Parts: sequence; structure tokens; C-alpha cells
Amino acid sequence: NFKESLALNSTNAETYALLGSFYTNAREYELATHSFEKAIKFSPDNSDFYNNLAFSYFGNAAAYNRSFNAPKKLLAIDPKTIPDLASIIGCIYANKGDHENAIIYYNISLAIDPEYAYAYSGIGASYFFMHDYDNATKYLLKSYSLDPKIKFTANFLAFSYLLKDDYDSVLKLADESLIYNPDDYDMYGHMGIAPCYGMAYWY
Repeated sequence: NFKESLALNSTNAETYALLGSFYTNAREYELATHSFEKAIKFSPDNSDFYNNLAFSYFGNAAAYNRSFNAPKKLLAIDPKTIPDLASIIGCIYANKGDHENAIIYYNISLAIDPEYAYAYSGIGASYFFMHDYDNATKYLLKSYSLDPKIKFTANFLAFSYLLKDDYDSVLKLADESLIYNPDDYDMYGHMGIAPCYGMAYWY
């Protein structure tokens, strides 16, 4: 019982971290954020706690303003010990609409792991929202080549192709996606590949 443990020792960082994980699994991200911040207060050098805090910030829209200053705090721990940390921070910036800073942190992630498909996908999506469809296509294609099952990548790649009037590539991507994700109907929803396929076929 977390409350009983904290009543016995209110400075137990591990208990706060376990409580944070419990709240994260329950999608109670505000409570998770509070718990991980408490854990870090009592164990400021624990890299796992920082990683979990980053995830809780990403899931907690109400914490975006508070998380704006989080990257410096989070990267105080050597990011080489947490390969996906910089990408999580990139996502936080992207969700705030700050795509230039998002790209900076995605590139930090790639410096740690040059084969990290999600970082390439994040860069591509940020360029997409910046209306730079050539760079969007470049980075999304790299992500797709590393992991074609990331539906986020395929969706944005389809829209990038469409906005570049590259209709043949949209049709080819849609056919490939049926192979890689035959049961993923979300991919073919109103923001997925299906409308791009329809428009490309029409043109």
C-alpha cells in the first residue's frame, strides 16, 4: 500500500516512483507527474526517474507549460543512458507547436542512436507542420525504411507525398501498408492513408 509506505517514510523516492508508475498505467498523468517529481526531489540522480517523468509530461497536456523548462533538468542526467529521452523531450516541444526546438532534441536522440526510427519520424512530422514537405518526406522515408510498421510515419509520409503531387508514391505506400499493418484499421481512418489513397487515385 503506497499510502502506508509513505506514512512510514515520506522521503522514500522508490515508493513515489512506484506510485508514479501506477498512475501512469492508469493514465492519471497529472498525479504521475507529481509522484515522479517527488521521487526526483529525494533521489535527484536517478536516471530512471527522469525518464519516467518525461513520459508523464508527454502524456499530461496540463503539464506542458510546466514541462517547458524540463529539458535542461532532464538532460542533466547523461542522455546516453536513456536513448529515447531526447525524443520524448522533442515530442513535448512538438506538442507545444515549437517544432524548431523539437527538431533540435530529435537530433540529439539521433546522436545517441542513429537508427532510432521514432526520432526520424518526429523530425519528419515537424517539417511537415512547418510546410517543408521535401525535408518531411526525406526524414519520414528514413524512418519508414528502419521500421515500416510505425503507422504515424506512414500516415505523415502519405500526406507529404500527396502535397508534393507524388501520387504514384501514395498508391505504392498504401499497398505496402496493407502488408505491414493488415489489421490496423486506424491507419486507414480520416487522418490516415485511405483519404490520401483516394485522392491520389482520383488524380
